[in-house]
Amino acid sequence: MDIRSKVVIVTGAARGIGQQFARSFAAAGAFVVAADISDCSNTLDLIKTGGAAGIGVRLDVRDTASAHDMVATATRELGRIDALVNNAALYGALRGGRFDAIPEADWDAAMAVNVKGIWNCCKAAVPAMRDAGGGASSISPRSPRPTVCPLLCIIRPRRRR
Repeated sequence: MDIRSKVVIVTGAARGIGQQFARSFAAAGAFVVAADISDCSNTLDLIKTGGAAGIGVRLDVRDTASAHDMVATATRELGRIDALVNNAALYGALRGGRFDAIPEADWDAAMAVNVKGIWNCCKAAVPAMRDAGGGASSISPRSPRPTVCPLLCIIRPRRRR
């Protein structure tokens, strides 16, 4: 798939796997929207050092309005959205131990980010992706850990009949 000149949003892009996704998409020629609750300036510096372009957006995936603001910024600054990588996740509270030992507050916090956050971002981004000329589909990449399940939304061009 050629992603040159495509606009790709990556959530959780301030560090770790999200930062690597952002760098890889940028290196392949995409315009990256690095979105995170934390500052993405380091990610953007790495992207620019590699000769590519991107913008940073503050995003709290738990908040519907924040997801819509992310989409509004991306479409205002870059004109459209072609793909969304839902990478933002919260796992610190769920490390090790037994399932029945996880405090309810920690479980609720993880679900707010890891499940509802994906829904919030897809719900906000998919209409803009369709407006860019595609039809929505989603891919859930495999992960080495069973608790990691980022969701990638890709919009394919509509077929003419």
